[in-house]
Amino acid sequence: MTVSFVPEQTDASMSDGERLTWGFLLTDEDGRWLVFDAGAG
Repeated sequence: MTVSFVPEQTDASMSDGERLTWGFLLTDEDGRWLVFDAGAG
């Protein structure tokens, strides 16, 4: 799953107001979707 967002009021680890896209790998655990892995890209 890919999510795009624009962070506001960030700390030094992100650029305030700059669009980011992160990818998440999900896994189905007993009927619940859990984040298995994530990364910026």
